[in-house]
Amino acid sequence: MSTLVDRLVLASASPRRRELLHQVGIPHIVCPTHIPEVQYPAETPNAFVKRLAYEKASAAEQQMVSTPNAGSRYWFLGADTVVVLRDRVLGKPQDIHQAREYLSLLQGTDHTVITGFALLCPALGLAEADIESTPVSFEPLGESEIELYLSFSDWADAAGAYKIQGSAAAFVRSVHGSFPNVMGLPIHRICSILRANHFRIGNWS
Repeated sequence: MSTLVDRLVLASASPRRRELLHQVGIPHIVCPTHIPEVQYPAETPNAFVKRLAYEKASAAEQQMVSTPNAGSRYWFLGADTVVVLRDRVLGKPQDIHQAREYLSLLQGTDHTVITGFALLCPALGLAEADIESTPVSFEPLGESEIELYLSFSDWADAAGAYKIQGSAAAFVRSVHGSFPNVMGLPIHRICSILRANHFRIGNWS
């Protein structure tokens, strides 16, 4: 039996993604990448997040190429999350004004949170990339409610200007699908791929 130790490299500094990996007991190395999150003309939201996830995982692999790997087998995980409303991609707001615009658009609507993810394991020749979509419904919000929400910091660094695990929970009417996906990572899909490829950790050995 191989004695290689599997090591997961997360191509993101997102505390939400780190939290989800910790929850399922997957230790990881953080290797943030700096891929421009720019949607190409005519690129669909699904293709956009899937491409970014793959580019982030690939960039992390390149950054780690000089890391000694004797006895280790590295896996590189990239992910990107957007909110989609009537085919418009709402990414991370650039400032509070754009956050206000996003929340005004999303209030009282059904929209979709899409996360693209990619897992690369060069030692196995494995490169899997896909998307997970989760419909979310918001309660109607008045201007005063939006302003109150904006007075907190939850809108910053969050697709669509909200973090479902934070104060935005007050106006999320329903989530149809993966809650972790709305946080930024479809952790069940990631774990399924790891298990299928004999990723060794804890009682998965």
